[in-house]
Amino acid sequence: MAQVKKYRVVYHLGGGAEAAIVVEAGSPKEAASGLDSDSLLEFTGENNTFFQFRMNEVKMVSTTEV
Repeated sequence: MAQVKKYRVVYHLGGGAEAAIVVEAGSPKEAASGLDSDSLLEFTGENNTFFQFRMNEVKMVSTTEV
């Protein structure tokens, strides 16, 4: 079993818009996976900003260990 670490996951929505959240996961892939294209994602991210979008609106997902 992989050690759980914190990752910053950034959902790139196009046009320079991004939504970011810090999650705990065993790997970068695990931090950014598990959502279908029709999934609705809602969370309060950095700077207490509320985000709501569908995964089919996401152009790219990037992860970095924090």
